[in-house]
Amino acid sequence: MKILRFIFALIGLFCCFQLIVGAGRTGLSRLMSTLSIVQPGMEPADRAVQLAPNDPEAHYTRALALTNLGQLPEAVVELRESIRLRPHHYYEWLDLGTTLDRLDDQEGARAALQESVRLAPGFAQPRWQLGNLLFRQEKYEEAFPQLQLGAKSNPSLFNALLDLAWIAADGDVSRMEKLIKFESARDHLALANFLAKHEKGGDAARHVLLAGQPSDDLDRDLLHKTIEQLIATRQYSDAYVAWAATHGSVTGNGAKGPGQILNGDFVDPIPQNDPGFGWQLSSMPSVDASIDLSGPITNTRSISLKFGGDSAPGSQILSQIVLVQPKASYSVSFAARTEEIVTGGPLVISIVDASSQPATLLGQSTPLPIGTTDWKTNKVAFTTGEQAAIAISLQRLNCSQNPCPIFGRVWLSRFALTRE
Repeated sequence: MKILRFIFALIGLFCCFQLIVGAGRTGLSRLMSTLSIVQPGMEPADRAVQLAPNDPEAHYTRALALTNLGQLPEAVVELRESIRLRPHHYYEWLDLGTTLDRLDDQEGARAALQESVRLAPGFAQPRWQLGNLLFRQEKYEEAFPQLQLGAKSNPSLFNALLDLAWIAADGDVSRMEKLIKFESARDHLALANFLAKHEKGGDAARHVLLAGQPSDDLDRDLLHKTIEQLIATRQYSDAYVAWAATHGSVTGNGAKGPGQILNGDFVDPIPQNDPGFGWQLSSMPSVDASIDLSGPITNTRSISLKFGGDSAPGSQILSQIVLVQPKASYSVSFAARTEEIVTGGPLVISIVDASSQPATLLGQSTPLPIGTTDWKTNKVAFTTGEQAAIAISLQRLNCSQNPCPIFGRVWLSRFALTRE
């Protein structure tokens, strides 16, 4: 009986010894695997496999080292061995698929990537890589569902998805829309921004309408970038549609639309960081702007601009883009008063053809008076050019000296556009 106990004890000790040795070899193998990542060459990775030939991580690390050295067929062997030892890890199948793709084994690559997708259906990279493989084979109907699911898991891929759809559709927006399902407001806004950059203004505006009101700062940022892009590329009519869709309080319920100056009495506030067709107020360190509750007549307000030093002549202090009819006669009227204005570069209201490049001056008011004056109505007549947008702005004339400061205060109100 004692002999049997002794024998069992020896067996237990031997098993413990084997476990300790195996754990030590595995630990040392993992150390070599880690070393192979930071040290060039194959020696650490080879040593890791020698120490633990049944450790899938050792074979996987050796496969990566072989890939880095461009030895792709040998890397495939190591990846297959790693998968044999650990078949349920998606990233080994993913790396096998991308490596086989580089070796031009597209059928093998597709099978490996499909298995990676099966093992990790919610992860972005397996679907994105499979979609890219199918895309390069021009199997677009199969590719884009995978690509879109990948972009859904990783939203940073969405712009790349749009680029691929644009290529596949050969710039045809309707074909592009069939390849991708635009499910959310952000999808529509991202597409609108993309289309604006490709000068597809009408389609960009349509997708802004489909998106509806932006729900958060990211949506608003996309909307603003779209409108800025449409204006920058002089797609003014489409920019107005996109802007008006999200400014119903300004343009709806019988309010003035294209062909009229908006908020000419400054009854409504001037939002900051809101590009488009309302008043745009430049940020200048020596100019303080505020809305004055009093205007030239009852139930009107005015904008007050207080000047306290240098400001660049020619810069647009206050401006608004207005859609007009081409080759038509118009006039802009406004009221202004001044208080203790002192400057060598007086203030004027300028009207330019916003569609021309460079912008063409169509008309300019007489300079606003120096010193202090009461409310006075001014009028500027002009004829529009070939296109259909003008910019009305408050600017300063050039000075005979530099720097050219301005001091004092001016009030503006009662802006109106009339077709003659």
